Amino acid sequence: MKSILFCCVLFGLLLSTASDAQTACPPGMEEYGAGICGYSQSEQPVQQAPQQAPQPQTPPPKWASRWGAIAIDSDKGVLGTTTGITDKSAAEQGAIADCRAKGGITCKLEIAYDNECASLVVSKEGHAATADSTVDKAVQVGMKTCANAGYHNCHAGYTACSLPVRIQ
Repeated sequence: MKSILFCCVLFGLLLSTASDAQTACPPGMEEYGAGICGYSQSEQPVQQAPQQAPQPQTPPPKWASRWGAIAIDSDKGVLGTTTGITDKSAAEQGAIADCRAKGGITCKLEIAYDNECASLVVSKEGHAATADSTVDKAVQVGMKTCANAGYHNCHAGYTACSLPVRIQ
């Protein structure tokens, strides 16, 4: 009887080893039934992001300032302007020269501006020259200045921008 029991135990061990051999999973993986293998929680492979080649640093852009100016002969109602000039003094002199070329005699510089926009808001009583980051903002400031001066029927008579130019 002992030999029969011994044979049965030995036969059972052989069967369990044979069944493991049929669904053998690679090292580090476990069988989850029906021949499906997977990583055990403690042995999950670490996924590494693919190494990317370092990107060369591009130098920051370089910008060159641009100037504009407005000059007026108020007695004759003549307007002289410049935009896109590389030098403040040249922009101012250019606006005065433009005013004179159009018939102005007492041309006076109203505003010089760089890397922004300007507006000349006018009314029958006077005017306001302003500059800001956009045309809309320059006009808003000019309208407020005109109204605060007590002028009536203020409106934008001239707008322009002298924005920086990318040189690299």
